[in-house]
Amino acid sequence: MKFHLGQDPPPCAPSPTARPRTPGEVTSIDNYGKRNAARDKVYADSLKTGAESTANLPPDTIETLTPYTIRVRVRYKKEYGYLYSDTYDNNRPFSCIAFAVKATVLVGAPGTFGRDKSVGVLTSHAPMREGNGYYSCWYTFTDLPIERSINISGPVMNMPQYLTGRWLGGTEPQPAAGYERTVIGNRGVTLKYNQPGVTVDLEMVYRPLPSQPR
Repeated sequence: MKFHLGQDPPPCAPSPTARPRTPGEVTSIDNYGKRNAARDKVYADSLKTGAESTANLPPDTIETLTPYTIRVRVRYKKEYGYLYSDTYDNNRPFSCIAFAVKATVLVGAPGTFGRDKSVGVLTSHAPMREGNGYYSCWYTFTDLPIERSINISGPVMNMPQYLTGRWLGGTEPQPAAGYERTVIGNRGVTLKYNQPGVTVDLEMVYRPLPSQPR
Protein backbone atom coordinates (compact mmCIF):
# COMPACT_ATOMS: atom_id res chain seq x y z
CA MET A 1 0.00 0.00 0.00
CA LYS A 2 1.40 3.42 -0.98
CA PHE A 3 0.71 6.54 1.03
CA HIS A 4 0.68 9.65 -1.15
CA LEU A 5 0.07 12.08 1.73
CA GLY A 6 -2.52 14.27 0.05
CA GLN A 7 -0.83 14.49 -3.34
CA ASP A 8 -1.90 12.95 -6.60
CA PRO A 9 0.00 9.75 -7.30
CA PRO A 10 2.47 9.80 -10.17
CA PRO A 11 1.21 8.39 -13.47
CA CYS A 12 1.90 4.73 -13.85
CA ALA A 13 1.03 1.79 -16.00
CA PRO A 14 -2.05 -0.27 -15.14
CA SER A 15 -1.43 -2.71 -12.32
CA PRO A 16 -0.66 -6.25 -13.46
CA THR A 17 -2.78 -9.16 -12.43
CA ALA A 18 -2.22 -10.00 -8.78
CA ARG A 19 0.21 -12.84 -8.19
CA PRO A 20 1.41 -14.74 -5.13
CA ARG A 21 4.63 -13.42 -3.63
CA THR A 22 7.75 -15.46 -4.17
CA PRO A 23 9.57 -16.99 -1.16
CA GLY A 24 12.14 -14.20 -1.26
CA GLU A 25 9.51 -11.47 -1.33
CA VAL A 26 7.82 -10.82 1.99
CA THR A 27 6.74 -7.83 4.01
CA SER A 28 9.47 -6.64 6.32
CA ILE A 29 7.33 -7.21 9.42
CA ASP A 30 6.67 -10.82 8.41
CA ASN A 31 10.38 -11.45 7.81
CA TYR A 32 11.70 -9.86 10.98
CA GLY A 33 12.91 -12.29 13.64
CA LYS A 34 11.79 -15.47 11.90
CA ARG A 35 14.07 -18.47 11.53
CA ASN A 36 14.39 -20.70 8.49
CA ALA A 37 14.71 -24.35 9.50
CA ALA A 38 16.27 -25.44 6.19
CA ARG A 39 18.97 -22.75 6.30
CA ASP A 40 19.57 -23.38 10.01
CA LYS A 41 20.34 -27.01 9.12
CA VAL A 42 22.74 -25.96 6.34
CA TYR A 43 24.50 -23.67 8.81
CA ALA A 44 24.79 -26.46 11.39
CA ASP A 45 26.08 -28.93 8.80
CA SER A 46 28.70 -26.42 7.63
CA LEU A 47 30.02 -26.08 11.15
CA LYS A 48 30.25 -29.86 11.56
CA THR A 49 32.19 -30.38 8.35
CA GLY A 50 34.20 -27.17 8.51
CA ALA A 51 33.64 -26.89 4.75
CA GLU A 52 34.77 -23.57 3.34
CA SER A 53 33.60 -22.18 0.04
CA THR A 54 35.93 -21.42 -2.86
CA ALA A 55 33.14 -20.36 -5.24
CA ASN A 56 33.17 -16.93 -6.84
CA LEU A 57 30.62 -14.23 -6.06
CA PRO A 58 29.28 -11.50 -8.38
CA PRO A 59 30.80 -8.00 -8.14
CA ASP A 60 29.58 -5.47 -5.61
CA THR A 61 28.12 -3.02 -8.15
CA ILE A 62 25.47 -0.38 -7.39
CA GLU A 63 22.80 -0.04 -10.07
CA THR A 64 20.47 2.88 -10.82
CA LEU A 65 17.11 2.18 -9.17
CA THR A 66 13.57 2.79 -10.33
CA PRO A 67 11.61 5.49 -8.46
CA TYR A 68 10.00 4.76 -5.08
CA THR A 69 12.56 2.04 -4.26
CA ILE A 70 15.14 1.69 -1.49
CA ARG A 71 18.08 -0.68 -1.94
CA VAL A 72 19.93 -1.64 1.25
CA ARG A 73 23.51 -2.93 1.12
CA VAL A 74 24.91 -4.49 4.31
CA ARG A 75 28.67 -4.80 3.89
CA TYR A 76 31.39 -6.23 6.08
CA LYS A 77 35.11 -7.02 5.78
CA LYS A 78 35.98 -10.36 4.17
CA GLU A 79 38.31 -10.99 7.12
CA TYR A 80 35.17 -11.66 9.16
CA GLY A 81 34.35 -14.74 7.07
CA TYR A 82 30.84 -15.89 6.23
CA LEU A 83 28.05 -17.77 7.95
CA TYR A 84 27.99 -20.90 5.77
CA SER A 85 28.44 -22.30 2.27
CA ASP A 86 25.02 -22.24 0.61
CA THR A 87 24.32 -25.69 -0.83
CA TYR A 88 21.29 -24.19 -2.60
CA ASP A 89 23.63 -21.90 -4.57
CA ASN A 90 26.73 -23.84 -5.69
CA ASN A 91 28.25 -23.71 -2.19
CA ARG A 92 28.88 -19.98 -2.42
CA PRO A 93 29.46 -18.03 0.82
CA PHE A 94 26.27 -16.75 2.42
CA SER A 95 25.59 -14.66 5.53
CA CYS A 96 22.51 -12.64 4.68
CA ILE A 97 20.06 -14.41 7.00
CA ALA A 98 22.05 -12.88 9.89
CA PHE A 99 20.58 -9.44 9.23
CA ALA A 100 17.02 -8.30 10.01
CA VAL A 101 16.73 -5.40 7.57
CA LYS A 102 13.77 -3.11 8.28
CA ALA A 103 12.03 -0.02 6.86
CA THR A 104 9.85 1.81 9.38
CA VAL A 105 7.93 5.06 9.77
CA LEU A 106 6.99 6.80 12.99
CA VAL A 107 3.25 6.80 13.68
CA GLY A 108 1.14 7.98 16.61
CA ALA A 109 -1.10 10.74 17.86
CA PRO A 110 0.32 14.29 18.10
CA GLY A 111 1.99 14.95 21.43
CA THR A 112 3.08 11.32 21.89
CA PHE A 113 6.45 9.68 21.32
CA GLY A 114 4.90 7.52 18.60
CA ARG A 115 5.89 4.01 17.55
CA ASP A 116 7.70 2.41 14.63
CA LYS A 117 5.53 0.82 11.95
CA SER A 118 7.07 -1.45 9.29
CA VAL A 119 6.37 -0.43 5.69
CA GLY A 120 7.10 -1.75 2.22
CA VAL A 121 7.69 -5.10 0.59
CA LEU A 122 11.15 -6.56 1.20
CA THR A 123 13.04 -8.72 -1.30
CA SER A 124 16.30 -10.36 -0.21
CA HIS A 125 18.79 -10.94 -3.04
CA ALA A 126 21.07 -13.95 -3.45
CA PRO A 127 23.90 -14.65 -3.84
CA MET A 128 26.04 -12.33 -1.75
CA ARG A 129 28.40 -10.03 -3.61
CA GLU A 130 32.02 -9.06 -3.04
CA GLY A 131 34.32 -6.16 -3.91
CA ASN A 132 37.08 -3.98 -2.47
CA GLY A 133 37.73 -6.44 0.35
CA TYR A 134 34.09 -6.64 1.46
CA TYR A 135 31.22 -9.12 1.31
CA SER A 136 27.80 -7.56 0.86
CA CYS A 137 24.16 -8.55 1.26
CA TRP A 138 21.51 -6.78 -0.81
CA TYR A 139 17.84 -6.10 -0.05
CA THR A 140 15.21 -4.08 -1.91
CA PHE A 141 12.15 -2.32 -0.47
CA THR A 142 9.24 -1.44 -2.77
CA ASP A 143 5.66 -0.28 -2.19
CA LEU A 144 6.87 2.53 0.09
CA PRO A 145 5.31 5.84 1.18
CA ILE A 146 6.36 9.00 -0.67
CA GLU A 147 7.45 12.30 0.93
CA ARG A 148 7.73 10.70 4.34
CA SER A 149 10.79 9.92 6.45
CA ILE A 150 11.55 6.19 6.37
CA ASN A 151 14.07 4.79 8.84
CA ILE A 152 16.34 2.07 7.43
CA SER A 153 18.12 -0.34 9.77
CA GLY A 154 19.62 -3.82 9.62
CA PRO A 155 20.40 -5.19 13.06
CA VAL A 156 22.09 -8.55 13.49
CA MET A 157 19.54 -11.20 14.43
CA ASN A 158 19.43 -11.82 18.17
CA MET A 159 20.83 -15.35 18.09
CA PRO A 160 24.25 -16.52 19.36
CA GLN A 161 25.47 -17.92 16.03
CA TYR A 162 24.85 -14.54 14.40
CA LEU A 163 25.99 -12.23 17.21
CA THR A 164 29.09 -13.95 18.57
CA GLY A 165 29.43 -17.42 16.99
CA ARG A 166 32.38 -18.53 14.90
CA TRP A 167 31.82 -18.21 11.15
CA LEU A 168 33.76 -19.85 8.29
CA GLY A 169 36.73 -18.58 6.30
CA GLY A 170 38.41 -15.23 6.85
CA THR A 171 41.17 -14.35 9.32
CA GLU A 172 38.84 -12.97 12.02
CA PRO A 173 35.73 -15.19 11.76
CA GLN A 174 34.67 -14.60 15.37
CA PRO A 175 34.50 -11.49 17.55
CA ALA A 176 36.97 -11.46 20.43
CA ALA A 177 35.68 -12.17 23.94
CA GLY A 178 33.51 -9.28 25.09
CA TYR A 179 32.66 -8.22 21.51
CA GLU A 180 29.74 -8.93 19.18
CA ARG A 181 28.66 -8.31 15.61
CA THR A 182 26.59 -5.18 15.13
CA VAL A 183 25.42 -3.10 12.17
CA ILE A 184 26.06 0.64 11.95
CA GLY A 185 24.83 3.33 9.56
CA ASN A 186 21.08 3.36 10.22
CA ARG A 187 19.52 6.46 8.68
CA GLY A 188 16.35 8.10 7.47
CA VAL A 189 15.38 8.34 3.80
CA THR A 190 12.63 10.41 2.16
CA LEU A 191 11.54 9.28 -1.30
CA LYS A 192 10.53 12.01 -3.78
CA TYR A 193 8.09 11.93 -6.67
CA ASN A 194 9.60 10.88 -10.02
CA GLN A 195 13.16 10.64 -8.67
CA PRO A 196 15.39 7.54 -8.76
CA GLY A 197 15.40 5.22 -5.79
CA VAL A 198 17.96 5.44 -3.01
CA THR A 199 20.75 3.07 -1.96
CA VAL A 200 21.51 2.91 1.78
CA ASP A 201 24.86 1.52 2.91
CA LEU A 202 25.10 -0.24 6.27
CA GLU A 203 28.17 -1.99 7.68
CA MET A 204 28.62 -4.89 10.06
CA VAL A 205 31.48 -4.38 12.52
CA TYR A 206 32.75 -5.89 15.76
CA ARG A 207 31.84 -3.75 18.79
CA PRO A 208 32.14 -4.23 22.56
CA LEU A 209 29.11 -5.82 24.21
CA PRO A 210 26.75 -3.26 25.76
CA SER A 211 27.48 -2.60 29.42
CA GLN A 212 25.05 -4.30 31.79
CA PRO A 213 23.23 -2.01 34.24
CA ARG A 214 24.63 -2.20 37.76
